[in-house]
Amino acid sequence: VVNSGSTLFTYENADGAFNTEGYTSWSARLNKIKSSIMINIGSSYKRSPMYVGEQYVMLSELCPSVKIYPTINPTKWLRIHISSASKIVHSTNNLKERIVFAFNQNLNTCLELKGPKVTFANLSYTWDGYRFFKGTGRNMDIHNLNAVIGCRLLKNQMTISLSGHDLLNRGSIYSMTAGNNYISQTWTPSYGRYFMLNISYNLKN
Repeated sequence: VVNSGSTLFTYENADGAFNTEGYTSWSARLNKIKSSIMINIGSSYKRSPMYVGEQYVMLSELCPSVKIYPTINPTKWLRIHISSASKIVHSTNNLKERIVFAFNQNLNTCLELKGPKVTFANLSYTWDGYRFFKGTGRNMDIHNLNAVIGCRLLKNQMTISLSGHDLLNRGSIYSMTAGNNYISQTWTPSYGRYFMLNISYNLKN
């Protein structure tokens, strides 16, 4: 027994449910600039049956995407990792109503620095952006910047580092769910800017 107007989600193996994903990948080494790159182009499609009250509704979602992963090694002491993912989210129901038409861009960048002797430093930045073209949704921009500096001792068995998290104080966790006739957006704030002293020891036989 449920309240009138409730939305009931069926099991993943219910009649009419369907989920598939496919992509093609290309990679190459760029020796002149000591780099490599990989590109994935693909799409996912899923179909989910739902009940709203006594009405049976089928939700369909199509998500084409392009992902790019370049790695750059300009010197022995510097390595740059970049990942870029662009995705379009398009959801409709069997009533021919467009629920969501949005664009999602994710960018991750990591700089690895090898200092003199046993020192090291890492700097990573993440940006996640949503833009809604159709449907009721709020545009989002989420930024996160982290940094680590440290050293390795005792023949690399011990590592001591100081890390700073969410240095821009703008980090959060975001999720979006499309229903048969609605969009649900959820924001979970992070702890905010904080620092940690990390000590680890690798036990070897």
